[in-house]
Amino acid sequence: MIQVYHSYWSAGYAGTPDPFLVDLHRLSAYLAKKHYGNVHLVTDSRAVESLRNLGYDSVSTELDQLPLKYAQVWSLGKIWTYIHAASKGQPFMHIDYDVLLWKPLPVEMTNSPLFAERIELDVNKRYVLNRFFSQCPNPHDLVGSESLDRAINAGIVGGYNTDFLLEAYSKTWNFVMDPINADYMTGPPDSQSPSWSRATIAEQLYFYNYARKHNQNIVCLLNTLLYRDKDKEASELGYTHIWGAKKNKEIRAKILAKCKEFGLPVACEEHGIKWLAKGAIKAAQALVLEETEQSKARLAICGGCDQWTGKSCKQCGCFTALKVKIPEEKCPLEKW
Repeated sequence: MIQVYHSYWSAGYAGTPDPFLVDLHRLSAYLAKKHYGNVHLVTDSRAVESLRNLGYDSVSTELDQLPLKYAQVWSLGKIWTYIHAASKGQPFMHIDYDVLLWKPLPVEMTNSPLFAERIELDVNKRYVLNRFFSQCPNPHDLVGSESLDRAINAGIVGGYNTDFLLEAYSKTWNFVMDPINADYMTGPPDSQSPSWSRATIAEQLYFYNYARKHNQNIVCLLNTLLYRDKDKEASELGYTHIWGAKKNKEIRAKILAKCKEFGLPVACEEHGIKWLAKGAIKAAQALVLEETEQSKARLAICGGCDQWTGKSCKQCGCFTALKVKIPEEKCPLEKW
């Protein structure tokens, strides 16, 4: 039986899970367990109280071992989980907590040595690889891959070739944690690169490149090239990866409705639709407010905080340029 894993590192971009993320974990775990009979959570002590009672067969806080200074490489929690799962020698599948399996995945995929959600294209441009190769002192196995223009999407990762998965992601771990690369991996966001560049290069590009160099085939769930076709293919397969739409109020309402449809408890229940609309109301309020010395000072504090993504706060999820303008708002870390 394939072992199914979720992981959640609260030092990453999402911070401590809010009520909606708790509900999303619950729904994703419920669906995975329905199809595969088990689902295991690897997390940390900061997030475990919010996530432990969501139906997981086991809960580990092994991610406490991850150095917080590497929070910019938010995929490190997933990489650790791949190593943890592969070391057990059992076929496994890691799914992101924003992946919803309305149907079982195709058996021909989950019975493969290596599989992933799909192959990503235009990686050289999207990951800004020229910046990476100019800034990272030791690219390890990525040397010679400057023109590589593909990577995996890791909404799903797994397979029965656990020896290779362990080897590949151990190499990835060593690449990220190499002391020579520490300044690059732990530094502030690069204004000329996407905020997720280091994380996706580590998790997705490195693995694809390593598999390619070792002549390992990766079976993919989605094989169409155009995004509109990909979405159609995913829908036909009963597969949803929410990606960056987790703050979309319509998506949130649909997730809560599905939780209720399946008879699952809802962490957002006490707030209901008002809770979903709260962010939009505050954003509208802030848009008409002028900048003040107070708002400028607040934003400067956010700019020096390791919980700021450059746009939003990992702790509260708010768009800081708007939040700082509302006098009664407060920083979740009590910095202002």
